[in-house]
Amino acid sequence: MLLLCAGLWRSPVLSMCLVLLSLIANLGSIYLAYILVYVLHDICVVCVTVYIINFFIFICNVLMWRHLVKRQEMKIDKRK
Repeated sequence: MLLLCAGLWRSPVLSMCLVLLSLIANLGSIYLAYILVYVLHDICVVCVTVYIINFFIFICNVLMWRHLVKRQEMKIDKRK
């Protein structure tokens, strides 16, 4: 719930926190995918779907962070 609220606030700092958290989630997904494929020699459709969703959440968070940073830089340039 806290992450959802953080995503609703348009702050570059909170957006960067979301990027870092989603990066950690993706690293965990890569580790679990490795275990699934190379250790267990299996493919789980639900697991792979979660890995893909985690990746797209990461991409969305990065794009939002870049947008907020650019918007903040434009505000600073207008003040000058």
